[in-house]
Amino acid sequence: MLFPTKEERNIDHEVVIKYVKSTGDSKKAIDEYISEIFLGGSHVMATYNVCEDSLLAAPIIMDLIILSELMQRV
Repeated sequence: MLFPTKEERNIDHEVVIKYVKSTGDSKKAIDEYISEIFLGGSHVMATYNVCEDSLLAAPIIMDLIILSELMQRV
């Protein structure tokens, strides 16, 4: 977004892709999702996944291609 609103600037999460030489292209991640439940309790759901750096970066590359194509038309 070129000009985010005040609400859109409040980021509640961040995704970082880093190359780690010892693991190569394969990365492992544990994501935790926490939600509030009855009587002030909390529920935690954890997911474990293994993925490739190049596959994680593919949407970013697609966005750059679409943006550059749009700029050529303008």
